[in-house]
This record gives sequence, C-alpha cells and structure tokens, in this order.
Amino acid sequence: MTEKEEEYFRKIISLAHDREIPLILIKTPTSLQEEQQPYYNYVKQVAAEYDEPVYILNEMTDILGLETPDFSIDNSHLNTQGARKVGNWLGGMLAKYDLTDHRGDEHYVSWEHFCRNSDHTYLTQITELKDWLAEVERDGYGLVIAPGAATDITPDVQDRLGQYVYVSTEGDLCGSLVTVSQNDGIVLWLNGDEVFRTREEGWFFAAYDPAVGEFVDYAMFESVNDSWMQRKEAPNLLDYQ
Repeated sequence: MTEKEEEYFRKIISLAHDREIPLILIKTPTSLQEEQQPYYNYVKQVAAEYDEPVYILNEMTDILGLETPDFSIDNSHLNTQGARKVGNWLGGMLAKYDLTDHRGDEHYVSWEHFCRNSDHTYLTQITELKDWLAEVERDGYGLVIAPGAATDITPDVQDRLGQYVYVSTEGDLCGSLVTVSQNDGIVLWLNGDEVFRTREEGWFFAAYDPAVGEFVDYAMFESVNDSWMQRKEAPNLLDYQ
C-alpha cells in the first residue's frame, strides 16, 4: 500500500466512524494470493487499529466452496458459478445488518428484472443436477421431472431425486396448468399451449418461474460413471418451444 493509499484508506475509515456508518472490507478471490498477500496483510493491520472487519476471501475458499480452480475464468475473475457462491455468502453476511429491503419497491423494479434475468441465465449454465436442483429450490421455481425415452424409473433414481420427483399427466404448478405426455418422448404443455417436446433419453427437467409465468429452463440429465446426474450436451435439446 502506498503512502497516499494508506492516507485515504484511513480517511475513509474515519469518515465512516464519524457518521456511524458500518464499514465492511472485502477482497474477492483471485489466483494471485501469494504475491498479493503482503498487501492484504497490511490492509488487515490498518483495519485492526479501528476494529474494522476484513474478509480476505482467498483465505475462505473452504467456506465458500471454491477449493478448485474450476470457478475462475482468469487470475483475477470468477466465472458465473464462482460469483454465485461468493454472492450467496455475501448475502448471508449482509443479512446480519439492518438493511432496507427494496424488493417490491417501484423505484427499484429494474433491479428485480435484472436479478430475475440473471437467475434464469445462471440456471441454464449449471451442469450438475444437485447444483441445478439447489438453485431451483433457492429461487422458488416450480419443477417438472419426467423420464425421457428408454429411461427406467429405478429405485436408485427415485432415491436420488427424492422430494423433487414430479411425474404427472396433468396438474397444478404454482397456479398454472401443466400437462406432461410421455407416450412419444416428452411433450410439455403450459395452460393448454405446447411449449416443449423431445425424444432424448435421460431424465427431463423443467423449471417454472411463477413471477414471469413461464418455464425458464428445460434440460435432460443423465448418470455419468454411476455418479450424480449431469446435463446432457444436446445442442438441439429445445426441439419445440
């Protein structure tokens, strides 16, 4: 830290103290921990003089679930899944503070739209079924699950899916009428309109967002090497939408 950086760092802390504003110092993860650690250590040393919390996330990879390099796109940036893991931790930490909830506030409606679109995009990029299901549950989406062509409903599969299984010819899903046909592959209707069909083998999953009244992801998952199921690489999966 240069002399000028330290001067203004201390000024920021003093200003926050004078105005009784809680200060939280966070360093997001990078792959350059070793060469940057002396800088982090000095920041923590200065912050400790003022009893300010410092979170060096490179030192918390086990807590965040970032033990492998699979969550980075380069030395300085996380990929989508890595960013979501850090975001989930950050949200939990900030929940301890008395912050105003702006959900439903018309002045922040663009934030809600952006958040919803980001959630939809993130879901379509998840490849591990356990992570996909966790995201569906976190976002409060409705869920349709059905075996695709030549796919048996074995006890092992039932045990893996557990409470998530939803195989039905017709039913209510978050207030919408959903119909699933399994006579000729998978055909899915939403409120009487056909939205998807496929003859792919594997397990079919569809996530429904009641906030927008539509399905936001369709995917086929299959077991790989007797492990938990992964999304199939099928570029023409959305045969009909």
